[in-house]
Amino acid sequence: MNNDLRTLTNIPLWAWIILGILLLSQSIYLYFKSQQNGQMKWFWGIWGVTHFPMPLVVYFIWTYLFKPIVKEKGDGSDE
Repeated sequence: MNNDLRTLTNIPLWAWIILGILLLSQSIYLYFKSQQNGQMKWFWGIWGVTHFPMPLVVYFIWTYLFKPIVKEKGDGSDE
């Protein structure tokens, strides 16, 4: 465990700053984009600030792949 902490302290400051900028920008993008699409904006925003890049990948898959399929099947036109 002590070795893990020593490894984290060896990461340069500029890397931590870039990571923070990436997480914050991803979170802001997901928040506003999901708000435009009428999805759960707080969920996407909070998840986006805690992980990178998985929330962005899942959001694009859900929004552009699965959501149109689910919407198409649920329109009731197959009756």
